[in-house]
Amino acid sequence: MIKKINKFVDLSIIASIIFTIIGLCLIIFPDVSLNIMSYVIGGLFLIFGIYLFTINYNSLILTDMIFFGVMMVLLGVILIVYPKLIAQLIPIVLGIWFITDSIVKIRISLSLKDYDDTPWVLTLVLSIISMLCGVVFILHPLASSEVITTFIGALIMIYALSDI
Repeated sequence: MIKKINKFVDLSIIASIIFTIIGLCLIIFPDVSLNIMSYVIGGLFLIFGIYLFTINYNSLILTDMIFFGVMMVLLGVILIVYPKLIAQLIPIVLGIWFITDSIVKIRISLSLKDYDDTPWVLTLVLSIISMLCGVVFILHPLASSEVITTFIGALIMIYALSDI
């Protein structure tokens, strides 16, 4: 039993070291990390798309997999040829999400202002700040993607170091 626990602890320490290294790479080299992520995701799309071509299509339902295979291969090629695309898309998608979510929260906070016990002002201010972040993400996607990558690297390092 103790050997199993020691093995688990050893694996946990190894995983923490690996995550710390990944976090450091994301912090120190955010642009390179984004390119590597784009190549890896593009490669996985290519492999999965080619796999969908090789499936035995005896069933009528599986014949639609050819379309998905073509789409996966195309996405894979696009991500490999244009690695900055993923660095631009992530902040734009996050920006749109932040803006739409903020609009909903602003409407909720304004509807709560008639009640005395609700922190509607705090919700309103935080929603406006969140909306501004979304606008910045959309207007400056490459710089935003590097900030997001650095932030994710810091979170990964904090998680890894707290797990040791």
